Amino acid sequence: MFWAAFGYGIRTQLIPMEGDPLAPKGGVTARVYQTVLDQYLLPILGFGSMFMQDNAPIYTVYIIRDWFATRGIDVMNWPPYSPDLNPIENLWALLKAEIYILYPELVGAPNTVETLDLLIRCTIDTWERLGDVSLNRLIDTMVHRVEAVIKAEGCHIDPNILSSGTRRLTPHSVNTERMANTDTLRDEVVKISAQLEKATGERDSLETRLRGIEDYLPSLVSWAVETTQALDRLKVFHKIKKSNKRSIKAG
Repeated sequence: MFWAAFGYGIRTQLIPMEGDPLAPKGGVTARVYQTVLDQYLLPILGFGSMFMQDNAPIYTVYIIRDWFATRGIDVMNWPPYSPDLNPIENLWALLKAEIYILYPELVGAPNTVETLDLLIRCTIDTWERLGDVSLNRLIDTMVHRVEAVIKAEGCHIDPNILSSGTRRLTPHSVNTERMANTDTLRDEVVKISAQLEKATGERDSLETRLRGIEDYLPSLVSWAVETTQALDRLKVFHKIKKSNKRSIKAG
């Protein structure tokens, strides 16, 4: 689980949320979240700031509400079950799309501790690469999201809305048209990975055959030398035989 916050021209680091060792099930708790707020959110928010978060249980317990209140940070009232209103959901999609572009080797990687460590490092690196323009554009969509909710009389809206029905917000439009469809890109990466795997198998098979030939070469060279020597002896024998025949005729 990752956590991050962003605003117009500001952002936190991307934080892997580790489980609480004191929790019965070892999951992420409000205690873990409070530590993250202290270390990463507080440095970029001042007194009187406004903060938006969804209604996840660890976000709404008393110690978290008190944390914001004592620091003069106003937390927006947020409707339940409203990912379509939250621009960070689009940001997660954009981040995921960028990871597929920058680190295709993660597709099909084995489920190991090493892969998890690599995924965390690659995700953090990709987060740092995201431009402020993309993040600011997501912030700009909030006006249009609210307008859409009012127009829909509180019902679900298209989470990719960018303006009043004229454009949609996608990784393609935000990221200077580097990617039109994440699923298509993933399929292409899988195909390329399969081709690479096949090529690697063919290379390994060829190397094995070459090693077998190399092992046989000394014997082959020795046989060739012996054959050459035998041929040389045979030539000498024929010369001697011809010479003897001439000597007999002359006698």
